[in-house]
Amino acid sequence: MDTLAEREEKFWQQEAKYQKTIELYILGFGYHRIGKILSVCKYLIRDWVHGYCRPQKPQTREERNLYYRVYRLTHLKEARTRSKKYYEKNRTVISLKAKGKGIELKALVLAHYSSNGTIACVQCRETDISCLSIDHIDGNGRKHRRLIGIRGGFHFYKWLKSNNLPPGYQTLCMNCQFKRNAHKEATLEDSMRLVSKSNRLQASV
Repeated sequence: MDTLAEREEKFWQQEAKYQKTIELYILGFGYHRIGKILSVCKYLIRDWVHGYCRPQKPQTREERNLYYRVYRLTHLKEARTRSKKYYEKNRTVISLKAKGKGIELKALVLAHYSSNGTIACVQCRETDISCLSIDHIDGNGRKHRRLIGIRGGFHFYKWLKSNNLPPGYQTLCMNCQFKRNAHKEATLEDSMRLVSKSNRLQASV
């Protein structure tokens, strides 16, 4: 029995022959001549030209995903035009679906990083989801996002889910994050002031 890779290779070889058949037929080549060029039976060429049959599409999910991915790459202009028309026709529905998926994903991630699985800030217990976000416990959020090459918001929630919700994060509201950052800046200023004072004392000795 052929492996998945072998079946995919055979399918795309036949698909390429089908596409070449249509091109040659448009240029005026007959069934017999096309068959000789592609080493394919002229009756199969006739069926392809008249749309009686096509190379069989893959049946498994993996094969179908590969088929549509490669088809889109080999028919990029057609795929973009079709996608653009579909989006213009269904813009409102698509936006609502995307927004709904984003809120659902955010709720899932926030619940995981909240206390007891309840969506709330771990410090002040704020429950308004529009005020909540994910906080890096170590405080290196910007550096980490640059490292993994993604932006915040939905993209970061998606990354967390695809990586099995790793530890090191917590759910905080915007107020608590602001307070934490303000305290961190104040602590840094105090440290710099102490260092400066120490340097002055050493210079005076």
